[in-house]
Amino acid sequence: MTMTDSPWQLFRYHQGDGSRKDWAYRRLADGAMEIAWGRSGHIGQQQHYRADQRGLIEQRAREKERKGYVPLGQAVLRGRVFEIVSTQRAALQHQPVPEPRPQPRVDLSWIAPGQENLWF
Repeated sequence: MTMTDSPWQLFRYHQGDGSRKDWAYRRLADGAMEIAWGRSGHIGQQQHYRADQRGLIEQRAREKERKGYVPLGQAVLRGRVFEIVSTQRAALQHQPVPEPRPQPRVDLSWIAPGQENLWF
């Protein structure tokens, strides 16, 4: 990280078997974006994006959160390991989260017609 590159915004996913995956993004000094991902403790892949693709990266960060990735804050990448330097998150260009749609009520009256408060 150079003095003008921003820190990584780190997200972590805890899998059922106890393992963890990390995904992170940052803005580079020239405005380009970079993402990195892999097992926690061993980031195996990195990819660069043009500055005009920032919205795509921010959208992907929101998708990661919806999938269960937890935002951990700002981090630096030392070798292949993320080190958290702040639990503060950089602001995303948040788009409003849509309100959940109510689920339709299931009509079970046909199972036992005329039977009120029937527990089965």
